[in-house]
Amino acid sequence: MDLIKQFGFGYSSNFFDDDSPYLLRIRDEVSDVVELPFRYINTDSPYFQFSKILPGRTITSPPQVLDTWSWELDTLHAEDRLMVLACHPEFIGQPSGAILLDRFIQHALTKPRIWIDRCDRVAEALRPALQAKLGAAA
Repeated sequence: MDLIKQFGFGYSSNFFDDDSPYLLRIRDEVSDVVELPFRYINTDSPYFQFSKILPGRTITSPPQVLDTWSWELDTLHAEDRLMVLACHPEFIGQPSGAILLDRFIQHALTKPRIWIDRCDRVAEALRPALQAKLGAAA
């Protein structure tokens, strides 16, 4: 965690502990680093990373992944929560993955108040409100 602070990171998306962004605590001190937590269900690797020798590590069909991600988005949107989608070029970068991602984005854009952006931009925009919320609680 000290490296996050030392190298001036503005955000992290490493923890699976919430559906809402928050400011990271580093050595019991609240930092300016915005945590954008995600869930393993919202990353492409569990669906497309496979193994010939490990049981159960098969490739999931893109329509199944689209269905899962759409359900997650719909639920989190209804609760006014954050959804971080983590994609890796070696998985989502396949032809069917590109179609999957496009269809998911099109689904997301049908919702009101949806903001799709890079994590650094989201963190920068949310930081002042998170700092104010923390200040109000103190």
